[in-house]
Amino acid sequence: MRKATLLLLVAAFSGLGTAVVGYDGPKDQPHIMGGSSGASQAVGPNGTQWKAWVETKGTDCLSGNLSEIQTNKTENRTEFTGEIQTSNPCYTVRHDVEKVGENTYQFNITTEKSNTTCIDCVGKIRYKAGLETNSSHTVKVYHNGDFAKEIANNPEKPGLFQKLIGWLRNFF
Repeated sequence: MRKATLLLLVAAFSGLGTAVVGYDGPKDQPHIMGGSSGASQAVGPNGTQWKAWVETKGTDCLSGNLSEIQTNKTENRTEFTGEIQTSNPCYTVRHDVEKVGENTYQFNITTEKSNTTCIDCVGKIRYKAGLETNSSHTVKVYHNGDFAKEIANNPEKPGLFQKLIGWLRNFF
């Protein structure tokens, strides 16, 4: 039993230093991913992985002001909700994400006209979006190219024991 435990610990510690490398392009070039209401994923230099998503949560005629972007941050995951003004409510949202610096991502949410008959009023689109990485990060949110908000997500780094437990959970 002791030999099995020791072997498992040695395997765990040797696995902590490995990295997944999946990007073969130039390191000085931006790594862009995008998609419509849905999700996208990318792998950058040295195994930096991220995935992003956006979904339309509703459309309506605009009355009053747009609400502020609300955020929810957990370890290495940033979710946010907001509203974008449109010429009418018959739009959907898309996203493009670009890594623009060390652990910094530009998240551009754009609107796309849907092919439906629509009422005549200034519209708003409610959306929910997020970014998940394998490290702490900063998200710069843009609405149709205009800066909307910067969100820093810098969780405390787990200790060695937490890393070992996380690795064991992922292993089994």
